[in-house]
Amino acid sequence: MLLLRLHRLAVVLRPLLRLCRLTGFAAAAVAMVLLLRDDAPTAWLSIALGLSLWALMLDAFIRLFQAIPPPVLPQDNFLDRMQTRVQLALYHLLAIAVVLMAVALVAMSVKLASASLR
Repeated sequence: MLLLRLHRLAVVLRPLLRLCRLTGFAAAAVAMVLLLRDDAPTAWLSIALGLSLWALMLDAFIRLFQAIPPPVLPQDNFLDRMQTRVQLALYHLLAIAVVLMAVALVAMSVKLASASLR
């Protein structure tokens, strides 16, 4: 069920793919410029880093879950069913990893935002 929900969400978010790439590259470029300056404000650096990480996460999410393996069909032979089950299991592990990374990114964004407000 998780895999199907993520697939539906990735299909809905597909039009944002180009925007994610542009935003990610622009924010990463701003972060690089700010890192090279000695007197750069840390709030802008935190925003640029957070925005670039979120854009890259969204881009990876859309690309990973655009196409998922087909379901296991009872009329397939044993080896095909086992291969499909292994593929589905690996995609489920990938889905769990992406969700955990998103939670970690939320926690990091909160820490960066609280640090930049001080």
